[in-house]
Amino acid sequence: MAMETSIGLLVGSADPTTTLLIVAIALALAIFANTYYSRLTNPDYYWQFGLFKVIAYGGMIVLSFVSAGIGAAVPSAATFLGMELQRLMQRLDISWISSLFNGKTGKEVANQ
Repeated sequence: MAMETSIGLLVGSADPTTTLLIVAIALALAIFANTYYSRLTNPDYYWQFGLFKVIAYGGMIVLSFVSAGIGAAVPSAATFLGMELQRLMQRLDISWISSLFNGKTGKEVANQ
């Protein structure tokens, strides 16, 4: 069963509900990573901001699902996942680039 599911995901023939579940889990992990990194670099950033993102994104995904079905909920969730991953990679890239120019390690940049 697990092998069939993983092969189905690779070829794109997976059940849409399974796809939505996987994307939703990845979205929650990306929001957690963004919240953790934001808190690490900014002491005024609270974990509640990440919770608000989960609530907002979850509500928009539910509205998409209720109004247009699973065919609209999966692309919506995937779009939100892409936005969170892009935000995380942009922050990490800026941190790495500034550390290269300043001659500091990543931890020293994160603690500024």
